[in-house]
Amino acid sequence: ISYYVRGSWRGFFALHRPEDFAVIADALRSFRPTRSVELGTAAGGFSAFLADTVAEWGGHLLTTDVKRDSVAPEVGFEDSTVDRLIATTPNLTFLEADTLTAPHPTVTAWICTPGSFLYADDGDKECELRIYAPHVGPGGVIGCHDYGSEVDTEVAAEIMALNGFEPFRHAEFEALAGPGYPISMTRLWRRP
Repeated sequence: ISYYVRGSWRGFFALHRPEDFAVIADALRSFRPTRSVELGTAAGGFSAFLADTVAEWGGHLLTTDVKRDSVAPEVGFEDSTVDRLIATTPNLTFLEADTLTAPHPTVTAWICTPGSFLYADDGDKECELRIYAPHVGPGGVIGCHDYGSEVDTEVAAEIMALNGFEPFRHAEFEALAGPGYPISMTRLWRRP
């Protein structure tokens, strides 16, 4: 599947399709979070996209990874580094931390505010959803990448329902699936 989701944003490599970017950006614009958190910076492409999107209304992004350069840049994206991401993205804060062992206090402080956004993409989506969904404030949204591949769809739905979240714009993501791309790998849920 990763062959079909290779993309970039501002010269940073991302494992997301441009079609996914468009739906995610539109969803974010519909509720305009001022505080967003991305678990799993990787090569920075999705981080740059999120930061640029929320900057439209003065939002800020906290992006986390276990190591500053935990993923080697992809061929053709040799300058896709966290240092360059930080230097070129004024509304981005990078946190080098393990966010999968227990709730990280900085992350929970960001996502507990009403209307916040959390994007789970740090390699263990089930764990990320279980750890952080209880901390998201009212009106907050959680996004999950690699839906249906790195997290079972029924498990994700159960975790989110148990934490009071409702599917948010799922039909738009489902409509992105097609030949060569059997499942759209992003889903969002919103807490009323």
